[in-house]
Amino acid sequence: VNTYLEESLSYTLEYKTTEDGEYQSLETAHTNVPQSDKAEDYNLAKNITIPAGETYYYKLTITFNNLPDINQEADRTAILSTKFNLGSVIKEKTAIEMIIASAKSGTPSFANVATTDEGVYSMQDDYGTSYYYRGAVENNYVKFGGFFWRIIRINGDGSLRMIYDGTQAYANAGGGNGLGGTDRFTHTGVAWNTTNYNDAKYVGWMYGGANGNASTSKSQAQTNETNTNIKTQVDSWYKTNIVDKGLSKYISDEIFCNDRSTATSSETWWTSDTKKGFGSDSTVYGGWSRFMKTDGSWNMTSPSPHIRVSTKE
Repeated sequence: VNTYLEESLSYTLEYKTTEDGEYQSLETAHTNVPQSDKAEDYNLAKNITIPAGETYYYKLTITFNNLPDINQEADRTAILSTKFNLGSVIKEKTAIEMIIASAKSGTPSFANVATTDEGVYSMQDDYGTSYYYRGAVENNYVKFGGFFWRIIRINGDGSLRMIYDGTQAYANAGGGNGLGGTDRFTHTGVAWNTTNYNDAKYVGWMYGGANGNASTSKSQAQTNETNTNIKTQVDSWYKTNIVDKGLSKYISDEIFCNDRSTATSSETWWTSDTKKGFGSDSTVYGGWSRFMKTDGSWNMTSPSPHIRVSTKE
């Protein structure tokens, strides 16, 4: 209830993001306190946004104004009686929720290459329902840790799977050559094991035995004992650019397919395949057989073994 004259009471609303911070003005719905001779609801401000998990501080100032040339005698017996509430909370959708909401129904055929932006689709992975981008996508950039990344998919547990893309938001295909700037690569020139470089053990993230020594069995080649040069480079980059910057708390420990099962020649059409999985003899792995499917099907569930960011598995 406010029975004061129309311009007698004005108000301002301010906020600050820390207890000892400076107040900043908020845009209000009115300049003066709305008049009413009975209890009614009025908005003092609209669309106040407070980030999840944050605490903001607000100050409401109501001022009784001296109005020149206006008789304010009636204000002597006027009444101001009010209470305040935040109203209903409107939860804005997160970026992940908006991506999921845009997902299309059905499953595209993987028998055909997607050359345009076909949008978002869903498929089951090892954690639940995953949502993935397909085609020449242009709205999947994320800046994190001072670098640009591209979202590949939302994992079934709600985490994001991204790929590193350099220090700027490169356009698709980097202007036509598919590369763009050299900063899109994280290696330092040491990428592959040179001695016995064609040994099957280097296919994995880790291997058994010493670097440079030929593997003598499939079991040894696939033992998680020694880091490949590639893993060493990635681990070093991760420590410098993620761990040492205090960003590892944002990283989810997800599994990645490290399937080194062997496949039959009828599945791969590779007649020289020895199926040994060690040494320098030709070996075709299970991933190739899935890639060679001609029915256009695909799945995101990962056959064992897996690899993780922080553990050996």
